[in-house]
Amino acid sequence: MWLYLIPSLIIFFAVQVYTKSWLYVLWRTSNRDVKAAVRFIKINYYLIKWQIRNMTVPKVFKTIVDQRPHKVAFYFEDDVWTFQRVDEYSNRIANYFLGEGYQRGDSIALLLESKPEYICIWLGLAKVGIQTALINTNQTKNPLFHSISAANSQAIIFGSNFVDVLKEIQPKIDNLRKYQFHEQESLNIPLFDNAKDLRIRLKESSAAPVTEHLEKGNLKDPFLYIYTSGTTGLPKAAVITNVRFMVMTIGLNSMVNVQDKDCIYDSLPLYHTAGGIVGTGQALLCGATVVIRKKFSASNFWTDCVKYQCTVSYITFSFDFGYFSVHMRLADSSIYRRNMPISSSFEQ
Repeated sequence: MWLYLIPSLIIFFAVQVYTKSWLYVLWRTSNRDVKAAVRFIKINYYLIKWQIRNMTVPKVFKTIVDQRPHKVAFYFEDDVWTFQRVDEYSNRIANYFLGEGYQRGDSIALLLESKPEYICIWLGLAKVGIQTALINTNQTKNPLFHSISAANSQAIIFGSNFVDVLKEIQPKIDNLRKYQFHEQESLNIPLFDNAKDLRIRLKESSAAPVTEHLEKGNLKDPFLYIYTSGTTGLPKAAVITNVRFMVMTIGLNSMVNVQDKDCIYDSLPLYHTAGGIVGTGQALLCGATVVIRKKFSASNFWTDCVKYQCTVSYITFSFDFGYFSVHMRLADSSIYRRNMPISSSFEQ
């Protein structure tokens, strides 16, 4: 086969050079190629800089906080989270779990709806070297227990909405320490099986920086577990190191040219790579503002973009794009002209 292919390629390139058509192609694509090269250099610049300084995700985030403490990091419904607020909340998480006796290298499972506290919890644990297993909120019974145990979790942090699914595997998780997070403080929901009320405990926890523990972090340290969907069996845990998180985040940031002045609409689940790393990482590592939504809604998409003045939309589609686009006419046209959608699993 190669004996026929190689002469064909030689003839093709000879014709291109002879006719000089390659110069035309080069000229027509030069602008695109130069942009791609510059952005690729930007990716490597940040990665090399972070490697030389032995940075971690929490360390980079600390530099972002120092530069813009009062800038908005996350919007969630009518709640506003500045970078300083995220930093202080994650410090409370770090100090509380240090006080609970957890050490660097321990693992804790997280089963919670998408909200800013979700990010603050795993960020705070990462500051002191504790790894977080991000559990798919759709899992129940055996897949749920498998995901918890696959990461060798010593404890589980869970929202009150998931008490019923945990009761289904209660005998299997009796050995785990449990921390219950009430989604709504006003609701008087009973605690699950010897669980501690995390909201109340955090109010008593210190927001002081954990600088000593932060400095012990390494670029190659694992700090998150993210799971496959389990369509071919039980979910499989992928280990996310600091450098892996950085590569995915800065890769999208540079190639799409996201700026720190952008407001990014992230309606993807925070337990997945797309929403939980690439999406929220634009705030944590790059200083952009991210809008978090519990679940994607086509009917509310453009309304939200108008409300938060979003310039980038990080979304996924499992339905016909035409259904999504019909809602454009309901929104301010100036918004979707400025809005750059980034999509995975796109269907036409």
